[in-house]
Amino acid sequence: MHRKGFTLIELLAVLAVLTITVGFGYPQLAHFIQKIKASSATNGLLNIINFTRIQAVTGGKAITLCPTPDGITCTSNWDNTLYVFSDTNWNKKIDANETIYRVQERNINYQLVWKGWGGQYYLRYQPDGTTYRQNGTFTLCTENKEYIRAIIINRGGRPLVARDANNDGIIELPENKTPLCS
Repeated sequence: MHRKGFTLIELLAVLAVLTITVGFGYPQLAHFIQKIKASSATNGLLNIINFTRIQAVTGGKAITLCPTPDGITCTSNWDNTLYVFSDTNWNKKIDANETIYRVQERNINYQLVWKGWGGQYYLRYQPDGTTYRQNGTFTLCTENKEYIRAIIINRGGRPLVARDANNDGIIELPENKTPLCS
């Protein structure tokens, strides 16, 4: 006799193997997705920083990157929308006669923190590609330390992505310091 289909034992065996496979695979998939989100957020921030620097060099004038909730006034809260503009009068406001070069909405998965020299709450690039005495660190913060990312702006204005130097899964800043998220 030739039968079509599967027995209950065969179906239960396949279901058990599938359950075990998914049980082991799901945590790794979730971890992989979080790492991709962290990388994407870091690349988005790095992109706008590099864009600001290139705009200053190619345009031959100082260009400012800052957060603003209203599209006018720069604030210290980097969880707002980011604006790249020419702040010709250095008042940290987007005036009617100033050009806006790029707008980037905030990443809702991360809190963005800027800790810079002198406590300034904006980043201004000069026409030679350096910052205006503003070396510091952008930190993309999340609840899980394993997914925190940082971009260091050195004295020459060059952004550098912080790496995990000791392979413990958590990035380190220079001198083996951990990024601050408060």
